[in-house]
Amino acid sequence: MRNRTGLRISKIKFRYSRWLEVRGLSEKPDLGHPPRRHWSKLNDMSGTLSGVERIAIWTAHSKRCAYCEEPLKYTDLEIDHIIPRSLRKKPQELQNLLIQFSLHANFDLDSLNNLLPAHGSCNSRKKASVFSQANARFFLEIAQEKLGSIRSLIPQLEIESSKEKLLALVEAALQ
Repeated sequence: MRNRTGLRISKIKFRYSRWLEVRGLSEKPDLGHPPRRHWSKLNDMSGTLSGVERIAIWTAHSKRCAYCEEPLKYTDLEIDHIIPRSLRKKPQELQNLLIQFSLHANFDLDSLNNLLPAHGSCNSRKKASVFSQANARFFLEIAQEKLGSIRSLIPQLEIESSKEKLLALVEAALQ
């Protein structure tokens, strides 16, 4: 009986991998795809950003750190706020900064327009410091350029994540 179950699981995995291949998707855990253990936790990550959004930001930026432009492994990924979230504790300073940078008064610090992928070390160097106006505009423009790509990746990644979860449930049910 165990052999037949193993064969069924293999068949399901083959069909699923074939389905992914036809659609140009991948399930291999390499630099181009977060390891499977991360897919099961996509919506359980702390912060306001879902795992799918984190992966979309990382992918849209060619899996590179926005600051040093070196390749960035998913396991080393941190999402940096260009305009630091810590400014929420200083509303007057935040409003002055938004005016200085010609941003809307209701600019959302957690919006995709304010987020970049970074190595932990690059993010730690920046900490809660505020860029000069020229640097802030430069990085905000980079984030804005990638916005369309990120938004189109999110639904694709949500589907892929759902399929991973479904496959895990099927495997568990067959065992």
